[in-house]
Amino acid sequence: MEPTLYENDSWLWIAGQVALASLYIHRGLAGVGEFSDYVAQLTKRGVPLPAFVIAGGLFVMLTGGLMVAADWHAFYGALALIVFTLLANHWFHHFWLMEDGIMKKFHYLFFCNNISIIGGLLLVMAK
Repeated sequence: MEPTLYENDSWLWIAGQVALASLYIHRGLAGVGEFSDYVAQLTKRGVPLPAFVIAGGLFVMLTGGLMVAADWHAFYGALALIVFTLLANHWFHHFWLMEDGIMKKFHYLFFCNNISIIGGLLLVMAK
């Protein structure tokens, strides 16, 4: 028998898991309005089928975020979000290729932030 969602979890754990998931849900919804900008960025970087990649990324953010927030197959939702975040770091926050000092630092901080978020998703998977 499958356990009840959030069974035996403290309110702190639930709040943390929902907060973590809300980042992806919010960014997924906001990304719909920024779709063409994201496609243009990936096109410039030579990513094949950029519209498909962005649509897939938005889908993963929304469905993975909802799965984690609802604690419904949260392991798989978190895993999908980890893969998405690693790819996003590579395609959007590749500070190691940047020369502009301010932009390099800006993207380095986003990169580090994303690695910390991956840590939180790993904790969800370990539950």
